[in-house]
Amino acid sequence: MLGSPTPAAYLWAPGAWWRKDAHPGFNAANNALALHFALDAIGAQPAGYARTVASGVMLTFLATDRTLNVRQLHFTPAPDVAALDRSQRRHLEAYGHVGSDSHPVEPYAYFLYLYQEPVYFPGIVFGLVLAAGLAGAVRQWRRGGGPPALPWAVAALGIVVPVAVHEYHYRYAITVIPVACLAAGLAFARHPDPVPQAAPALPVGHAEPAPAPASAMSGPPPAEAGPAPRAAGSPAPVAVPSPRPAEQALGTGEPDSAERTGSVAGQAPEPDP
Repeated sequence: MLGSPTPAAYLWAPGAWWRKDAHPGFNAANNALALHFALDAIGAQPAGYARTVASGVMLTFLATDRTLNVRQLHFTPAPDVAALDRSQRRHLEAYGHVGSDSHPVEPYAYFLYLYQEPVYFPGIVFGLVLAAGLAGAVRQWRRGGGPPALPWAVAALGIVVPVAVHEYHYRYAITVIPVACLAAGLAFARHPDPVPQAAPALPVGHAEPAPAPASAMSGPPPAEAGPAPRAAGSPAPVAVPSPRPAEQALGTGEPDSAERTGSVAGQAPEPDP
């Protein structure tokens, strides 16, 4: 698998189709032809396309050794191309707005050489890091994957998408190492317990009300029963004064003015003799 030709080998081959068709070179016509061919090939052989993508993804964890030269995007003390031809100079002027080849300038080049020193991060370690992030997201599936879900998804897309649309290259895979490590770290992070919220502070000069006494908390006394409601259309009752003490003692006496006038409700006045 590691020694098989890559898609780029077919694309940049001397006898590639885009060099010899009706519109040679990189242009809209050839781009449309390549797009239609790719879609037709995927639709005709979906299983083969899936195997190709899977093999390219596996290269992320198997093809970790690389040569340290300019072809592998490394800075070199001397230019890879000693003398530029007319086409290369034209591309440099259009892309970089320069007409000369690149060359190192000290002491700044030293830090670039130091930056590109290889770090021991083999593919098996990369796979374990991704597995740890995935395990943390699965463990917290009730919360939508928790904190590890988003960085792990970004790392997975950064590995699969370049292979699906182009081919495997370590320059694509190396960009997802930080987010993959972030997902693995969040998988083992402890989530703090929620802090109870404190009661809101009272404004200055505001006094809390005193607690009510226990007697008041027992509830108000039962209300006395009032008079029964009277029927509609009946006359209103009139208060009758209580008898005077002398009349209570004797039990006789002339009727008072209220009795003589018959002001008591429901009693007609007596006629004079």
